[in-house]
Amino acid sequence: MGIFRNDSETLPALRPSYHHLPSHLKKCFAYCVLFPKGYEFDNGCLIQLWMAENFLQSTQQRKTPEEVGEQYFNDLLS
Repeated sequence: MGIFRNDSETLPALRPSYHHLPSHLKKCFAYCVLFPKGYEFDNGCLIQLWMAENFLQSTQQRKTPEEVGEQYFNDLLS
């Protein structure tokens, strides 16, 4: 994925974080790069956007897409 080809200060600083993420979180992380620096994310809205992009995958049938998105969001925060 070529999200880190920009020469700005922010993107290279995020490169190590991106490369150490599990594959299922990389799309969600990359999607967040579309927002301006300092943007305050509303997790519910962001999860809806991830759902629209079909980024959320669950191996557990009993989890809703919203629950999966919440888990992805929390994993990215940590």
